[in-house]
Formats: sequence, C-alpha cells, structure tokens
Amino acid sequence: MTTTTAAPGWHARDARAADRPALVAVFNEAFHRSDTPALLEWRYDRNPHGKAWTVVAADDARDEVAGAYSYVPRSFTIGGELCTVMQASDAMVFPQWQRKGIFRKLDDLLASRAAEAGIPFGFAFCGRRSRKGFLDNGWKPIAPYRTWTRVLALGSAAFEARRSDGRWRKFTLPLEWLRARSTDAAIRAALEGFEDRAVETSYPRAVEKIPPPAHSVVAVRDVGWLSWRTLFTPRRTHAPFLLIRKGEVVGYYDVECSDRFRGYLLDVRGADEGCTRAALAAAVERLRAVGAQAIQTTVVEGSFLDAHVRWLGFEPPRDPDPLPFIVRVFTPGKAAELALDPKNWYALDGDRDAESMT
Repeated sequence: MTTTTAAPGWHARDARAADRPALVAVFNEAFHRSDTPALLEWRYDRNPHGKAWTVVAADDARDEVAGAYSYVPRSFTIGGELCTVMQASDAMVFPQWQRKGIFRKLDDLLASRAAEAGIPFGFAFCGRRSRKGFLDNGWKPIAPYRTWTRVLALGSAAFEARRSDGRWRKFTLPLEWLRARSTDAAIRAALEGFEDRAVETSYPRAVEKIPPPAHSVVAVRDVGWLSWRTLFTPRRTHAPFLLIRKGEVVGYYDVECSDRFRGYLLDVRGADEGCTRAALAAAVERLRAVGAQAIQTTVVEGSFLDAHVRWLGFEPPRDPDPLPFIVRVFTPGKAAELALDPKNWYALDGDRDAESMT
C-alpha cells in the first residue's frame, strides 16, 4: 500500500477492499446515479485487460474516503505493436471535499506510476465538469467529439434527442428526417450478401481473426474483452451481433436501445471496407427494426467513424463548444506521438468507460 501526503486535511493512498461501499457512495454522489457495488466490481475488478488502478483521497482524521480516481488498463495495438495504455475513469469527490486539489494529486500519482511502468499514454472522453481539471493537468485535447444523430422516425424520442440543440431544431427535424431517408438506398446496398446473427452467450474465436483496422491506434477487441464489455455488464443492455457472409464471420457490431426509443451505435468492426460498411448498415437497420426513432453515436473528429456517419444519414449537433478527446503522455516515444493524432484512432462509444449509454 502507498500513502502520500497531500494537503492539510487529506492524504492519498491506494484503495482497499473495505473502501468499496464508500466508492459506490461517492460515485453515485458525483455522477447523480443510484448504482450498486456490482457496477464497480464489473468496472474495476473484472476487466480482462487488467484490474483498475484506483487511488483515494482520505481524510486525515479518520482515513475515510473523500474522493477517488482510477486508471483502467486497456490492451492496444499501436503502430502494429501490442502494449498496455490507461483509460482515465471516475474522477469523483464528495461535494465538501471539492476545490482542494484532490484530482490533480491523484492524477499525478497515477501518471507517475504509469510512467514508471513504461506505459506510453492515457486517454479519456473528457466530461464537461472535468474538462478544466484535465486540461490544467497535462492532458492534451487532440480532437473534439460530438454526439451525432440519425433520425429514423418522427416522434417524441427523435425530438428529445435534439433537445439540446434548441427549439429551432424541433421545426427542422422533418427536413432532417427526409435527408436521412435519402441514405436508405445506400444502406440497403451495403447489406447485400450479408446477414447478422445475435451473440447470445459467447463470441466465437472467429472474431479474433478479423483483420485489425488500418489505423495506428486500435484497442484490442479479443473474445474476453468483448464478452466483458457487451455480454456480462450488470444491466445487460447491450445487443451485440455477428456479421456473416457466406457462412463466415466477417465483422460484428454492438447497439443499445433504450425504453424511450432512442438507439445507440456503440461498436463496429469489419474484415475490410465493404464489411465495415455492412456492419454499420446492419446496426442502423437493427435499431430501426426494434423501433428506435433516433440513433446516436459519438464521433471523434478526424477518427474512423467521422468518415462514415454522413452516408448513414447521421447529422452533427449544434454544438459550438464540443468536449475534447484527450491524451496524457506518460512515456514519450513513437506510441505517444501516434496517439496525439486523431486520424490514427479507431475510437467509438464502445471505448468509453461507461457501462451503458442508456
């Protein structure tokens, strides 16, 4: 166990098993949730790429948790080489302990450990409340990310998906729907010769034989990680499917659909460009079939998905202040250099640290 003196009133130390109830409490307080210990057990303990590195800020008087922060290991191929990187996750503090430098101290502590281990960099989809803390502490904004929307049907869920764009979008939504419909022929054409099949209990090893995307920075999607990420989440909200061509697995995709008729495109991969287009098209059609009125997906500007969303009928939000996709370099070198260019990334919602988008 490591204990580090921080500022008067609190100190940093490694999280302990006995801290878990307090971690759940600060998680729910910070993110306005009502989750159970099962979520953090899934997130921190069961990731097949490695258990989370979690540190806490504890008050000096009773050594009780005041806040916490984690780095989650992820296996990546970077420039064709397999390595471990870190995903920043769950920077959280009880309200009475805010503005005491807790995030900066915990982030620096974990970053120094990552550097000692030779890990090249960490990454995160930065949140609005945490943006200033990250950017003030050595994290680099490499590209903005936005939530794009594809309107499938005019209804309350479609209007709700565009609410953040202001009232004007409500009146232009029918035009957006017509524009989206004009892409349906291309979607149907992309699906010719393919079928999809639900992944119910386990992924076949064939998914690991799908060639990796032609990008320099790609998170590994092995059977263990895919199963953990899509099949064994606490709430079981994901719907993963295999893409089949002539009896052979040539891709997969993962979607969710909320009870409010809003769908989410989370992850996709294909053996080649045609298979990738087919997997994306199949995801849209699958969500249409289950009654989604709108589909949303996160697009890192300049990355893989940015080249595909428009032909699928997605449109960006009216967002003059988008959030940044961020990277912190721990060990300078080729891997870190590649990570600082968004065009090298194959990053989607499936790479977030959230269990679900619903």
